[in-house]
Amino acid sequence: MMDLAIVGSGPAGSFAALEAVKAGLDVVLIDKKSIRYGPIVCGELLPSKELLSKYIPRHLSDLLAYTLDSTLTNDVILNRIRRLNVVIGDESIGTFPFDSLVIDKGAMIAHVIDEAENRGATVMFSATVTNCEAGARQRCVVKGRGGESIIEARRIMGADAYPSILSKAANATNFSPRDLIVATSQRALGKFDEEEAIIIMDPKLAPGGYAWIFPRGDGSLNTGLGVRGDAAWSGGNDLLELHRRFIERFNLKPIQRGVLSKTIPVGGLINASGDAYLVGDAVGSVIPTNGAGINPAMITSKLAIDAIHNGSDYYMKLNEAFGPFMRKMTNYRRIADPFLYDHDLMKRLLKLPRPMLRIAMRDAVMGSTRKSSDLLISILGPLIHRKTALS
Repeated sequence: MMDLAIVGSGPAGSFAALEAVKAGLDVVLIDKKSIRYGPIVCGELLPSKELLSKYIPRHLSDLLAYTLDSTLTNDVILNRIRRLNVVIGDESIGTFPFDSLVIDKGAMIAHVIDEAENRGATVMFSATVTNCEAGARQRCVVKGRGGESIIEARRIMGADAYPSILSKAANATNFSPRDLIVATSQRALGKFDEEEAIIIMDPKLAPGGYAWIFPRGDGSLNTGLGVRGDAAWSGGNDLLELHRRFIERFNLKPIQRGVLSKTIPVGGLINASGDAYLVGDAVGSVIPTNGAGINPAMITSKLAIDAIHNGSDYYMKLNEAFGPFMRKMTNYRRIADPFLYDHDLMKRLLKLPRPMLRIAMRDAVMGSTRKSSDLLISILGPLIHRKTALS
């Protein structure tokens, strides 16, 4: 019997496997993908730990630094971004310093998996977990190339995105469509500054979310957009048509034939309990204000393995370390929602003084918990009430 069976080998699962073998646990890592590791649906942009340390709580900054130092090698860093350009509607509000990295996420994950395997983890690819049961003995049914098998482990962990196959075993709550983002991703070519990332906030283009253009340093770009679940599924918006408009509007030339997509939770941490451990997207660790998910996922894995190793309550430790920050970010996102859905209301932001607007957008993008972040609420609140009064 294994000490831990991990379902899903993305950033959360791979990092959990590595941390588990470092802690002396006997681990099996299971993933339905046929290659390690891809395809990737992600902007692959990581703000530097030096930048984020100015905006997030110290204990989270320390955990973030640990995950970055454990996973980032020179060969996975593709480009260094110096500035962020925020576009509202058709108009740029200007740039601000944004020291960050564009990485090869697939290569990073593959390196972590390789290191975990070299340290003794069992790795199973092309293996789909069809059912898991928690109880006195944790049992997972796995269908692979050789047929169906049963894996038993003392503990089971869901790192397989949202919703996890272990959600029921973890007594997890569900998100509403408004708390989900449906994201597209496509590699493209275009004429853009290699040191400048671009975020486009336009409800006509990405209702409930935003679009992005992140240079990879070799002339190619990571591009995509995120549309809120209710707008994508019941709001009459065709995701692929919105992506096509985005590509045409910014004169992008796709170099990938298909448009990849996936669903991302942006509603904060899921309420969960019980014998199954949920980490990463499966537990809702994506930052609600900006959609960042790579390192938050690894942080939850670090907390989970520490809890297993110390015999403590993972979900209690998760909420102590991450809960207040995530609740604040979820609140900020909900305050901003009326703007993200309403083109006319979004345009009202352009009437604000640009320095003030850049500060508000910077803090939203950074997931800031500084006192200056309260400026976002003081700006958005009156505009929301004014719009309501006029409607």
